[in-house]
Amino acid sequence: MFNPNGSMKDSEFYISVANNDNANNKIDEQDLFPYEFKYGRHAGKIQEYVKVVPFSRDNISYDILTRFQEQIPHVYQ
Repeated sequence: MFNPNGSMKDSEFYISVANNDNANNKIDEQDLFPYEFKYGRHAGKIQEYVKVVPFSRDNISYDILTRFQEQIPHVYQ
């Protein structure tokens, strides 16, 4: 899983977030997909529903950051 020649300090971590630029997306006030939209989409309709962005306090809730700090401290630093 990890590159033996890599450095943990140089690692970058990403998360997928709802794509606000896709006019067909239904996104709630918390910038999340509502349940009905997330699980009610039809197979075979290809769209850019999400964007992959670097982890940041802007796109990860405080609760999730706290869990990262406790469960995967090397990522949190």
